Amino acid sequence: MSGISRKRKRRSSSLKPSPSPPAVFPDVMLGTYRMKDDKIIKKVIKKCLPVCGGLDTATIYGNQPSIGRAIASEGLLGGGRDGVPTPWVQTKLWRSVKPEDVVKTIKKDLKDLQIERLDCWLMHWPGPGRHLNYPPVTRTDVTVVKADVREPDPSSSESTLLYDIEDVGGPSKPSLYLASKIPNANPSKVISCPSTWSPSTRHKIWSQMSKCVDLGYTSTLGVSNFTLPQLRSLLTYCSTHNLHPPTLLQNEFNPLITLPPNLLNFLHINNITYQAHTCLGGRSKFLLNHPTVIKIAEKLRVETADVLFRYAKKKVGNIIIKSDYPEKVIKNFRIMKCGEWDITEEDMNRLDGIKEEVEFKGFGEGGTVFSWVREESPSFYD
Repeated sequence: MSGISRKRKRRSSSLKPSPSPPAVFPDVMLGTYRMKDDKIIKKVIKKCLPVCGGLDTATIYGNQPSIGRAIASEGLLGGGRDGVPTPWVQTKLWRSVKPEDVVKTIKKDLKDLQIERLDCWLMHWPGPGRHLNYPPVTRTDVTVVKADVREPDPSSSESTLLYDIEDVGGPSKPSLYLASKIPNANPSKVISCPSTWSPSTRHKIWSQMSKCVDLGYTSTLGVSNFTLPQLRSLLTYCSTHNLHPPTLLQNEFNPLITLPPNLLNFLHINNITYQAHTCLGGRSKFLLNHPTVIKIAEKLRVETADVLFRYAKKKVGNIIIKSDYPEKVIKNFRIMKCGEWDITEEDMNRLDGIKEEVEFKGFGEGGTVFSWVREESPSFYD
């Protein structure tokens, strides 16, 4: 082990701004959202990362220093341990970062992760958040409801923000999105975002992220929680300004999510990989306990989580799996890679049909986390 370098060497990027060559992402990646405890992180990294081959984190998760220490202690980034390939490492830029601070931020991320180059760096959100009331909400066909919505704060594992959530009436079923911050929310828990944010800020930030590819700080770039119109706008901007385009779209996907009909084809022709997060439906157990999912799992002799992961993988190709229990992650990963079982087309259709049963998709009842990012939601950040 002493002869193994523990840092991934930074090198000049060979990627050309446009068009972008296809990036090869691990099809099943280890997630670290809400993973805070140092001992858990070390245990999960040690046992799971060599198996999964890739790790996803974010600045806002507040766990990058712990992840960096865990990866370094296992000697995983200098050619691997016992012949294990060097794992893929990606992280995400939080929406509070101003354009002039982008390069400084990635340097801090690299220092925390104890590496010299990322495999992919994602823009975590397309804008500052509806809870900052941008753009102003002017719709009248809404019913305001109260909800306790949690958002991670790097300084605390128990921080909570309270928001208004607007139930937006549509032609068929309502769709939720965050509207405005509740006035009595604890100010110390509010994560500051640029007060002067506008849609052009996204492009200015991306210009600086593209610069980080040229500087060798990351090999590729990606986006998270973007809608198709936002992605189109960004690709156009990259093309006209000779910037590195995104190669990854990391969005929520599970049986409650309806993808735009042309999204996957659009991603394919633009060499962008879809990576699904929240495959189990978020904090709710709605999907894990759904009778349709249970019946399919019993027939296939697997767990309900395996059914939901396989469903997402069959639909979009790449997924993120996460658990504080290494044995569960490894089991999920190996079952995903096993070719001895699969979900039939008929059962895939049954899983698709679950969304038709749900009249209210939100933070508690439907089980989804970001259902308000769907295409039928009102345009936001644009």
